[in-house]
Amino acid sequence: MTEVLENLEPSNQSTVNHSTLLQEVLDIIKKNRTCSMDLFNSFEWAVSGFISFLKNNKLEPRICNINNRLSNRWLASLENEKQHKVTIIMKIIVITTFFTHLIQLGMISFNPFIECYEHIKRSLHHL
Repeated sequence: MTEVLENLEPSNQSTVNHSTLLQEVLDIIKKNRTCSMDLFNSFEWAVSGFISFLKNNKLEPRICNINNRLSNRWLASLENEKQHKVTIIMKIIVITTFFTHLIQLGMISFNPFIECYEHIKRSLHHL
């Protein structure tokens, strides 16, 4: 995926860091077309919900603020809101894929949603 990073516009490549806002990352992905539009729309759907969660909890939606504990809190909040199980599963799958995409682009080195994803996978086996 190094070739993808090299193809990002230089102004964007140099400004992406751990303090970058999630919305800015979405804008970079869209502008540089690093994935299909369908996948991007899914990313936007899940990430916008996560951004709302962060803002509601008085946290800036920056990459540096996201960790395993926070991703687990988001999962718990989705369950507490009584969102449909399939919706929760889809949100976790999509946001995990989003952060994996950021790893592939070289923007981050760790996916804070892997633990949530594994939890969801285990719960599916118990259905």
